[in-house]
Amino acid sequence: MSNQRSPNCPQISFIEAVEKGREVYKKEHTRSAAKEVVAVDLGYKGISGASLSTIGALRQYGILEGSKDSMRITDDAVAYFELEDGPPRQEATLRMAFKPSLFEEMRTEFGTSGSDANMKHWLIKKGFLQKAASDVIRVYRENITLAARTT
Repeated sequence: MSNQRSPNCPQISFIEAVEKGREVYKKEHTRSAAKEVVAVDLGYKGISGASLSTIGALRQYGILEGSKDSMRITDDAVAYFELEDGPPRQEATLRMAFKPSLFEEMRTEFGTSGSDANMKHWLIKKGFLQKAASDVIRVYRENITLAARTT
């Protein structure tokens, strides 16, 4: 029996990811750090499946950039952490929340009003397992709610 996996997509919402990214920012600011250091900054003992998943989500959202020995907080994340509410921070927030290509594709396809059943069918056709499709929809809905509050 083959081991099935869904396509790559963040399994945490943007708000969860950006708060995890804040931990890296507090410790490293905008300096480059090795992936192992970033994992420890995030509260892990080192590189593991869980730490790699979290780091991957932060990279997909555009909170972290780079790889291996040269990861750093992005300019958009710095804007989110440092700027007062206003257009520049809002624009950075929206860029990051929909940076994962799947979420941008879903926003184009469904906007804010697609039904869960329709989105799930669409995701399954793209190769997602049922449970993963439900998780993606939950995260997407959280990001849409954030976007509505941001604009």
